Amino acid sequence: MNMEETAEIRNEYFDKLQNTKKPGELIKKGNKVISKVEVELTMDDVKKEIRNLKKITRRLELMEYIQN
Repeated sequence: MNMEETAEIRNEYFDKLQNTKKPGELIKKGNKVISKVEVELTMDDVKKEIRNLKKITRRLELMEYIQN
């Protein structure tokens, strides 16, 4: 299962969880589904995401500087 499929499953689950009035049963079912979802991350994936976060942080700092 790739990361996009995993993210989609988790997003659907948490959307349902936020919009339900009886979360108990949904949590039990969701825990089973989420525990089956496996994500394989490589060091390259982690490094890529760290670079992306650094870029975002720099952009936010620049925007904050411009606003002041």
